[in-house]
Amino acid sequence: MMKLPTYRTVTEAWFDLLTHVKDSTYEQTIQRGSFENEQKRLQFPMLAFSILKPLEDYVPSVPLGIAPPTTAEYVDQYFIDYIMGGKKPSENEEYTYASRILDGGQLEQVMETLRKTPGTNQAHIVVGRKEDTELSDPACLREIGFKAVNGKLEMMVIWRSHDLWAGRSEERRVGKECRSRWSPYH
Repeated sequence: MMKLPTYRTVTEAWFDLLTHVKDSTYEQTIQRGSFENEQKRLQFPMLAFSILKPLEDYVPSVPLGIAPPTTAEYVDQYFIDYIMGGKKPSENEEYTYASRILDGGQLEQVMETLRKTPGTNQAHIVVGRKEDTELSDPACLREIGFKAVNGKLEMMVIWRSHDLWAGRSEERRVGKECRSRWSPYH
């Protein structure tokens, strides 16, 4: 069986991934979307890992003099607004994750599927629409998969792209909260 790298907390994963940026990434000029033709990014070819305690230590502390990537308050508000649907897309936003997650009753269907068949591998939410491929900046979060294993809800998220420094804490909250709020076992 293939073993994924396993981390205890989000912060542990974040710091470890930062240590591999220089030797495991390639440089890519941003050709479409945010910062088009203005910036380059260091891109991991692929990442897959497991976090044992996603409910703990999800906002990294950084040394004095370095701007932190985010705050717990911002992560919490981001989750409420953009994942749970606490706000509608603003004028300069074409969507929020919630507008796609809640689209067409996907969440309710996944919960019902898990109640009836907890071991299924078919409980997935697609975060996007066909027409989203035409957006200048389509959603980075693409899919959320759920499965009950040994009485616990496990989940997998698939990202089109993500920013290791600034974007990950808010996005990791997706996993943290989806597991605790959307579990049909609560």
